[in-house]
Amino acid sequence: MSKLSIRKEIKVILQDIAPDILKQKSEAIEQQLISTSYWQEADILLAYISIEMEVDTTQILKTAFTQGKMVYIPRINGADLCFHYLFNQNIQLVPNIYNIPEPSPILPVLDLPKLKRSKILVIVPGAAFDRQKNRLGRGKGFYDRFLMRMRKYRKENCWVVGICFSEQLLNQVPVNKEDIPVDIVITDQNIFHKAS
Repeated sequence: MSKLSIRKEIKVILQDIAPDILKQKSEAIEQQLISTSYWQEADILLAYISIEMEVDTTQILKTAFTQGKMVYIPRINGADLCFHYLFNQNIQLVPNIYNIPEPSPILPVLDLPKLKRSKILVIVPGAAFDRQKNRLGRGKGFYDRFLMRMRKYRKENCWVVGICFSEQLLNQVPVNKEDIPVDIVITDQNIFHKAS
């Protein structure tokens, strides 16, 4: 199947799931995530603000703030993603051209070279993932470009986690050389770790 057809099929599948079931699944994913050593060791969390039919990150962000992690969320800047520091949960966000809430550009920007001693956990969305930890994004390449830049600076103490509903986990997703895999995939039913 093509990337486009997979995206369309996943959208149809998720539209047929009741919102309260998706909420329960999101809660199960959060519990799986915070039980991992990756979460427990991380000082810094880079996470997205969820939109309709994505794993809800609201509680994940709240838990991160409660546990004293530094939280950064993305803003589209041209063809790239910039991650901005959120001082607290009450900072006003503004919808971008895709209607995704974003931080103000005046908030401090993540500076990877300055964070050499920090342990970073990156939470990424996706239209679909597979057990080999390949990710099928929304088609714009924002996260792939960011992850490529990030991995130039951080080879250690930085973990990328794809979170998705079990319905979004496929046997195989089509990939090309620009597609960056994640280290861990977490669904409401399983955790697939990076190879040791």
